Amino acid sequence: GRWGTTLGPVRDAGWRPPPVTTEVPVPLRPLGARPWGDRTREAIRTLLDALPLREDRRLAADALDHVLLDGDRPVLFGLPVAPASSLLDGPAAVARQLRPTPVHPGLRWGGATSRGPVRSVNEDGFDVVSPTTFAVVDGMGANSPGDVATHEVLLGLAEPGTPEARVLAAHARLQAVPGPYHPGGATLVVLELGEGASVCWVGDSRVYRRRGGRIAPLTTDHSLVNDWVRSGQIEPHRALVDPMRNVVTQSVVYGTPAPTPGVVPVDVRVGDRFLLCTDGLWEILDDGVLLALLLAEPDPREAADRLVAEACRCGAVDNVTAVVVDVVGP
Repeated sequence: GRWGTTLGPVRDAGWRPPPVTTEVPVPLRPLGARPWGDRTREAIRTLLDALPLREDRRLAADALDHVLLDGDRPVLFGLPVAPASSLLDGPAAVARQLRPTPVHPGLRWGGATSRGPVRSVNEDGFDVVSPTTFAVVDGMGANSPGDVATHEVLLGLAEPGTPEARVLAAHARLQAVPGPYHPGGATLVVLELGEGASVCWVGDSRVYRRRGGRIAPLTTDHSLVNDWVRSGQIEPHRALVDPMRNVVTQSVVYGTPAPTPGVVPVDVRVGDRFLLCTDGLWEILDDGVLLALLLAEPDPREAADRLVAEACRCGAVDNVTAVVVDVVGP
């Protein structure tokens, strides 16, 4: 195919790209003064079509549309972009946490969750469980009501104590659910930004920290494929497409022993932005897209809306939840 002069030389007819053994970010320009020109746009589309990427990863490149700037106006290859609210109608409608928990004055936050374009029930949830503590829970239903598990786990996480103690309280509360049915289970992540700042998690829900122009995950997935990656059995890029990628090795589940949560201390500085999310978000939007979105939206509530909206628009197959927390003061 013909790539043109922007990205590379003209190839002979019938040329096919070599196999790709690792996923690398396409060199897109997330922020800039002008939209791309027609030739660059065509060349990038040709390149994306030529690369043997997962379909959702190819779609994820489009999620950068609203952070390509023409002055102060977002553009999609030169076309105006609809506001996030217009992407959250119908099946992807956002539900927000409404409990009026006071938040520390040095923090600003926003959260959004959606059942997504595929699922009929939203088993995700989030909450502010103390003025400096934020939680995201991903309910696991299968043949059990995962939304019930999410509700009970969030109530347990609101119990006072260290993040680890909150996880144990959530597990105990789930075991005590009355009734003839089992309430399923959940993965979770808790971000504590008060004294002794830390991240505590169970399963594959994540916390990212954006500091300046960089983003980094602060959690390590409790998942089968991540264990395989760490032991060298598979390459990291294979974990994204492995049929076992959704199998978690730690979770809060009815009728099982308490999990062993992961806990890491967190260095917190004024200007940091944190993202808590379920796998429905990070599986469809890669780190580069997450960074671009977090840089593009200064308001944390708008940032959470945009993250969830983009994941839904890019074909999320799971519930999607994002909580964005900004550190604005001591």
